[in-house]
Amino acid sequence: MVDILQEVLKHLPDSAKIAELGFEGANIVLYTKNREFFINNEGIIKQIVDTIKKRVELRCDPAITMDQEEAEAAIKKIIPEDAGADNITFDPQRSRVIIEAEKPGIAIGKSGEVLKEIKKVTLWTPSIRRTPAIRSKIIENIRHVLYENNDYRKKFLDGVGRRIYGGWTTEKKQEWVRLSFLGGAREVGRSCILLQTPESKVLLDCGINVAGTDSDAYPVLDAPEFDIKKLDAVICSHAHLDHCLPPDSLVLTESGYKKIDDLIPGENVISLDWKSGRYIKNKITEKTKTTGHKKVISIKTCYSSVEASPNHRFFVVENMKVKEIYADQLNKGMLLPSNILHKELPNVETVMLDTDIEYKGNNKEAKLPSELNDGLAEFIGYYMGDGHKSSKFSLRLTDNSLQILEHHKELVYTLFNHNSKIRHHSDKTKNASILEINNVKIIRFLEKNFPEMFSYSNSISIPSKIFNSPLSVQRAFIRGFSDADGTVTKIIKLTSFSEKMLIGLQHLFSLNKIPANIKSDNSICLNSMYSINEFHKKIGFSHIKKQSKLINKVKGFSKPDFIKQDLIPLTRKDFRRILKDAGMVGRVHSSPNLSNRLPSSLLDLFRRNEGYITRKTAYRLIEFLEERISELEAAKQNTDLYGLRQLLTIRREDISSSTGLMIHEIQQLEEGRQVAALQILSGFIFNKLNEAIANITENIKSIKAILSLQVTWERINNIKVNDNPYPYLVDIETESHNFIAHNIVVHNSGFIPFLYKMGFRGPTYCTAPTRDISALLALDYISVAAKEAKKGIYSSTDVKEMVKHTICLDFGEVTDITPDLRMTLYNSGHVLGSAQTHIHIGNGLHNFLYTGDMKFAKTRLLDEADTSFPRLDTVLVEATYGSKDDILQSRKEAEDDLLKAIKDAIARGGKVLIPVLGVGRAQEVMVIVHDAIKRGLLDKIPVYVQGMVWDVTAIHTAYPDFLNRDIKKAIFHRDQNPFLDPIFKRVAGMKEQKEVIEEVGPCLILATSGMMQGGASVTYFKELADNPKNMLVLVSYQGKNTLGHRVQAGEKEIMVSGNNSKPEVIKVNLEIRRIEGLTGHSTRNQLTSFIYNLDPKPKRVITNHGESSKCLDLASTIHKLNKIETNAPKVLESLRIK
Repeated sequence: MVDILQEVLKHLPDSAKIAELGFEGANIVLYTKNREFFINNEGIIKQIVDTIKKRVELRCDPAITMDQEEAEAAIKKIIPEDAGADNITFDPQRSRVIIEAEKPGIAIGKSGEVLKEIKKVTLWTPSIRRTPAIRSKIIENIRHVLYENNDYRKKFLDGVGRRIYGGWTTEKKQEWVRLSFLGGAREVGRSCILLQTPESKVLLDCGINVAGTDSDAYPVLDAPEFDIKKLDAVICSHAHLDHCLPPDSLVLTESGYKKIDDLIPGENVISLDWKSGRYIKNKITEKTKTTGHKKVISIKTCYSSVEASPNHRFFVVENMKVKEIYADQLNKGMLLPSNILHKELPNVETVMLDTDIEYKGNNKEAKLPSELNDGLAEFIGYYMGDGHKSSKFSLRLTDNSLQILEHHKELVYTLFNHNSKIRHHSDKTKNASILEINNVKIIRFLEKNFPEMFSYSNSISIPSKIFNSPLSVQRAFIRGFSDADGTVTKIIKLTSFSEKMLIGLQHLFSLNKIPANIKSDNSICLNSMYSINEFHKKIGFSHIKKQSKLINKVKGFSKPDFIKQDLIPLTRKDFRRILKDAGMVGRVHSSPNLSNRLPSSLLDLFRRNEGYITRKTAYRLIEFLEERISELEAAKQNTDLYGLRQLLTIRREDISSSTGLMIHEIQQLEEGRQVAALQILSGFIFNKLNEAIANITENIKSIKAILSLQVTWERINNIKVNDNPYPYLVDIETESHNFIAHNIVVHNSGFIPFLYKMGFRGPTYCTAPTRDISALLALDYISVAAKEAKKGIYSSTDVKEMVKHTICLDFGEVTDITPDLRMTLYNSGHVLGSAQTHIHIGNGLHNFLYTGDMKFAKTRLLDEADTSFPRLDTVLVEATYGSKDDILQSRKEAEDDLLKAIKDAIARGGKVLIPVLGVGRAQEVMVIVHDAIKRGLLDKIPVYVQGMVWDVTAIHTAYPDFLNRDIKKAIFHRDQNPFLDPIFKRVAGMKEQKEVIEEVGPCLILATSGMMQGGASVTYFKELADNPKNMLVLVSYQGKNTLGHRVQAGEKEIMVSGNNSKPEVIKVNLEIRRIEGLTGHSTRNQLTSFIYNLDPKPKRVITNHGESSKCLDLASTIHKLNKIETNAPKVLESLRIK
């Protein structure tokens, strides 16, 4: 038996007749067969609680409780009728009865008299729950899940208790405490922090970054320190889920490259799957034309060129992780992923030509080809290099090589059945000849099918039909142009005065997997052995002299590979960190000498100030790290602590600061002159040894992941910000959020159930509202994924498992969660039920506060975050608005602007659409509107509520104890619930939605989603957008590339998916207003004020959940203001806080 249960039994008399004793989480539960002892134990249970400082509950053994039917009848007689008790549920395994009542206070009775009477009469232990004022299906389902799993819950909670008290002690512990950031560090979203001691592993939140890509949308649960089998518990602080190219940009589709302007929703483009590293088909879900961009960013890499709006996103690698940044954040020297050497182009059909030509003249003998073939492409390429139209009736090709002109004379005859003429140039000083094609039928045919041929020389571009033709046709075009304007020296060089032509040639080369560089002297060059050899194999010259030079050149190539140009986005900084993780960087006598240990290629990288490594060097690095792992594994058998310390380059000063040992003690221990603290030193060094092995293993995994991507990393050579010359820009949305444009891979725009899918069966701690809202959001996520024909990351079964394993706590309720961790939840003021988590570690060793998302100001819904705690050492605080530049409206200004917007729309008879987040913001707006109408500040108009808003509002009515003082007073003392005002009308389906849209007169509509990424808000927007009387009020953050963001940016025509997924253009004529200041996050001033008002004062503050600059800025400010240690860790960084 667990020691603490033995302790309890010591204090119980035999007459107590205890039939069973066990745990319900941290609570100890006793079941007695003595009726009198149950009704009146004369303070014995209270004495036990005072002695062991744990919660103890006494219940009757199920064998002596009243029959359920009789008990229900008795309860209904005892509870006053005006309590509104309408649902009574029995939990026979635990001798509990759950009574739902509209007015819990009356059901409980003064000083609990009603409950005492129920216990006395029925011997059941009663528990009172509030009946939601608005019926909530999710609450009913959750309560049903808990009821049908009563037996499992009893065993589960007992198991939790046995884990908690398995190492029970009242003594203060001496141990380390560490935080590992698996998400949410220097970023917004996917909050996930692992709190570890030698005894415990607890996860603080496990969220999703809804705006993230596959690489950063979810917490890093494959980190070495995270083992789900060893996870004790999860703490959920709160419940949440919630760019453009020029029109002629070429995008890779399943049928070849097409202009982005020609793409339509439903068409498949080629995307990169970041997980497998392979290219996959992806459907276009949305296409939008944008007119608001005044500037475009022109980006030129070694082998590609692309233009984009400043807010279009590109993929880069930072700290060995793929991330996204905006075009205006790119810098010269960065590497972008390209598919230039990894193209798997589809089999392109032959391009058909229009031979129905109108012309005047007698040229009937000429025949016109009906399809684009290699010969015609070569002729067009040559003409665009050395030809011109001398008149409406004549084409001329000029060259000093009679051989190449003869070649094209034969081509013209083969293609058109026309005998062209070669004559010497009229300027006798020139050693050149001219091939004349005097046939109007041929000229009109070329003009109709290839109009690009006849532009001015500084603006010509490759005909679009060439891009969409088979590879052999593309190569023939390049060959023709190279015959005209190409030279072979040390490199192959093609010249043109047209930048469009050079960019087009570069793209054609890339389609054929030939890297080519555009130079500043109006040329494009193949300057590597690899490129020149590929040109020789795939294209070559028809010009005999040039072909002869090319053949002689490639004969001298020993190994024409791409090794020297094949860079990988690993920098010297990354390499130094890798070596540091491996315990190879530092100044310790006789430590590993890198000059002797590192291969020459790696040593060169270590000594360089900047630059990237090649793919070949990366593989050599992996070999080196694997050798280091073998070396460290072998060292585990070594008992020479001095030698191990040298091997890991650990300074004695570092050991001293971490263990408390004096430097001279460490030296004596290493020399064998002392043994008292040997175990401490040995444990520290071997922990470092294992840590190094784990770090190296993780770094190898990261390097291999980068190497597995089927991309070539192209260095940015030039970036320019230009005036936007295009009438509009075009954006497409795809299922995987990326596509290939001009070779470059670009972007288009509650995880807890997943833990249970992975096999976790421990407890999740949170408040009851957080449990209910989390389940609702998770189920909504599954529903949305199903509607979009996507596979969800978890299923409803996993959500059910989460609910089964949730332990709900009230604010201020203290509970043990592991043998050395005791937790209390406090109000955070963010959304309903959101909590700060205070953890008392090691019986007083350390006290840690995790704020989660937090609001240190009273709002219409919630009281400000608590600042008074028993003890504080370390605080982890959010930094969403932590920057000096984060200046938001005051709450009053925001509310005044919101009411003015609604008034203005009402005055002109318009409808007001407010897209809202389902949790928090919607209910805030409802309370503001309710109060304004009640005070006569706003005309009484219907407020229609649709989507998840209604369900979450119903949850708010079930837990008024979590609302602020004013609302609680109105509900409990005046029986006035703002959410029950008849002005709020639920829209339950499509029929009612149509009635709202067609209704005459003003109204207010609240609908999800807040960013208009889907849901009812998009439907309403499409129907209301054309009427200038209507108004769209944006009260939520609008993520980049979302529909809400594009509307906010001022776009007047937006293409979105319509009925049956067919695209439709929405004209935006309604008025748009933006309201800031209704956020559930603390402003910068509120954050600094929160830290200042904490009681007691912490010794250290850590910032997270904010962009990198904001976390660093806030940490610096808190340090300066409070003279305490601060940190702003990164994802995958660990901090030892004790």
